Amino acid sequence: MRKFNLHTFFIVCWLSLFAYVASAQTVEVSMNRNEILIGQQISYGLKVKLPGTGLKANFSIPDSIPHFDIIRKGEIAGVKGESALEQVIVFTSFDSGQWYFPSFPVLITDGARKATLFSDSILIKVGYSPADSSGQLRDIKAVMDVYIPDYTLYYILGAILLALLIAYLLYRYLKKRKNKPAPIFKSDLSAYNEAMQELQKLEQGSLLNSHREKEYHTQLADIFKRYVSRHTQKNLLNKTTGDILIELQQKNLGTGSISEIAEGLRYTDAVKFAKFIPLHSESNQALALIRKGIDNIEKNSSIKTT
Repeated sequence: MRKFNLHTFFIVCWLSLFAYVASAQTVEVSMNRNEILIGQQISYGLKVKLPGTGLKANFSIPDSIPHFDIIRKGEIAGVKGESALEQVIVFTSFDSGQWYFPSFPVLITDGARKATLFSDSILIKVGYSPADSSGQLRDIKAVMDVYIPDYTLYYILGAILLALLIAYLLYRYLKKRKNKPAPIFKSDLSAYNEAMQELQKLEQGSLLNSHREKEYHTQLADIFKRYVSRHTQKNLLNKTTGDILIELQQKNLGTGSISEIAEGLRYTDAVKFAKFIPLHSESNQALALIRKGIDNIEKNSSIKTT
């Protein structure tokens, strides 16, 4: 009687396990297509429902399948709104023909209890792109020459226009620079008062006593040129003695003392360029001639303005 009860107990346990596994239903297979052209992809899903809590499922999908290439395996994840687990894989095939995508085992566990379910195998058709069945013959066309436009003429015209534009801008710049008015020498003193002040400083200086005749006459010439530049509003600092005298004659300045001014400036030229060493009296005479010439220019200017 005891043996019978034990045997009956084992039978009941096995029946319970079978009923438990059966309650999980079967493995559902979903595919977006079962007929593809070579290289096209198929999305294949395995889903198993788990009515109880604590149940786990393991989808045993191999890494390689005959006639098929697995591109991507998804993770096993729960299905939203259902008590189920699902895994999605993406595969393709490069073998034309009809092939069965195999069945996969799904292992379900609940603690120490285990059960295995199998998915259905599915027939997959793999083919080439359909041939043209219209039966129409098409003419073989001659090879067409490729037309390559020649932009050389446009490049030449563009270069000429650019050169003309640069030349025009350069002409405008040089013309504007040439017509730019001479700089006005700013000073708090008038041109006459500044010249007289500088002549007095030069006369009271010690250049002649220290045998610096060249520096003395250089400053003397600069004082006169600066005065004439400010008086005529033209930059004459870099002009020669001849240019200065011509400017005075054209402006009718220094009438009656042009020869004296010329004599004083020639002293300075001889010292600067001919290494002439004058006597102190000759240097003082040159300064006096320049001062007299400035006085005469200022006098004639005041007469004209009145």
